[in-house]
Amino acid sequence: MKFKFAALLGMLCAITLSPAAEAYLYKDPGYVERNARTIQKNRVIGQSHQYRDQQGWMYVDKVENGATQGFYQAGNWLKLHNRDFKMSIGELEFSFNPSKLDCTQGMNFNFTVGDDTVASIKPNCDDLLDASITYPVEYYFDLIPEPVKPKVELPLDPLGLLKLGVKFGAGIEAGAEFTVGGVIGGHGNEVPFEAEGVRRPDYIYASVEPYVGGVVSSSAYGSFGHGISEAGVKGKVNLLKVKGKGYVEAGVRRIVEDEVVIEQGFLELKVSTKLTGGDGKIQAYCKKLWGLLQFNVDVMKWDPLYQRETVLYEYASPVWENL
Repeated sequence: MKFKFAALLGMLCAITLSPAAEAYLYKDPGYVERNARTIQKNRVIGQSHQYRDQQGWMYVDKVENGATQGFYQAGNWLKLHNRDFKMSIGELEFSFNPSKLDCTQGMNFNFTVGDDTVASIKPNCDDLLDASITYPVEYYFDLIPEPVKPKVELPLDPLGLLKLGVKFGAGIEAGAEFTVGGVIGGHGNEVPFEAEGVRRPDYIYASVEPYVGGVVSSSAYGSFGHGISEAGVKGKVNLLKVKGKGYVEAGVRRIVEDEVVIEQGFLELKVSTKLTGGDGKIQAYCKKLWGLLQFNVDVMKWDPLYQRETVLYEYASPVWENL
């Protein structure tokens, strides 16, 4: 991705600096989302939050310059007691050139959960002739392996004489839905694109809808002093159910003006997010003097976040523009 982006920047600089440069279409809002929701926690616990970000860009030029390129990425991370854990990243590298037989060469969908790539999809141009394809991916996993679970000693009484060791885990539900489609005609393409005698699509659209959710859990460890009949932790914290969506669409057509064939292009880029959940409580407790005295301490808690859906960025070319 870094190589492709560097190559694109070089190409844009060359076009910009050329005295005979012609028009191209380019939209790069950068990061359209960088948000974290902080978990309410006991004072002895380090910073804990759920973080997400989204970014994307799109570029359309003449077919001799590569036609279209684009990129979209949505990432989700969890921080527990100052430890960062990657939950998932959904990514789309968009590439479409209607003058090529393999018009989607360079187009990829990738989805990682934790440190594992669980889906890598490369759509075939022949499958997108007036058609669309959807690839659903679902994955469930334990985010934090046992040897690296964050641990903390938590005071249970006001004087801090009774302490309980607490370690945290997180079970994650992650997935994505990738969709890609191509369209022939319908936009006044007067000189259709063919490669080696095979009709190619005029434009292609693609979307990625990654989502992530899950549960933060905890358990007790260590030994307890005389007179403690029972000690432990109870409850859970439901992570935010986060669903992002990146939609990209781009096309190139050829029209005839004064007996000259002119290429025109358009692009569309839209990024949105949908949040639900984020509730629950984890408590530590102990019963002393054989159950006659009981201490309860809040470890973590979240008030529920009701459904919230937001369009973070949206742009569509108002008309077909000369390239």
